[in-house]
Amino acid sequence: MELESHHAQRGFQYTGPPGLEYLSELDQLLVQQQKEILEITCWESPNKYKIVNTMGQLVYFATEDSDLCTRQCCGNLRGFNMPVIDTVGQEVMLFERPFSCTSAGCYCCYSCLQVVFLKLFFSLA
Repeated sequence: MELESHHAQRGFQYTGPPGLEYLSELDQLLVQQQKEILEITCWESPNKYKIVNTMGQLVYFATEDSDLCTRQCCGNLRGFNMPVIDTVGQEVMLFERPFSCTSAGCYCCYSCLQVVFLKLFFSLA
């Protein structure tokens, strides 16, 4: 594999989660949101993102997982999950963002902070 041979030439052995090996070769990724036609009419659809390298080649793809009511009613405060998929269809990480409110006396929400959790998928075996 070309990536492995390049690492071997530099005396580097990747030991991180599978699916993220390519990141060790990059100094930058570009995230491009894909706009939906319905969003022009103020109808929120799940956000979709292409994650590309500096040459514009697709590296990962991410799609927001949230329900219609949450997107329409909660706007940018909504909670969602966003799986990140590599080019062979394998989920390599998952962003989890709980619902977040901004009012000081809010008792109805999970968290009043802007928090995003990141899960990486790999085994130590």
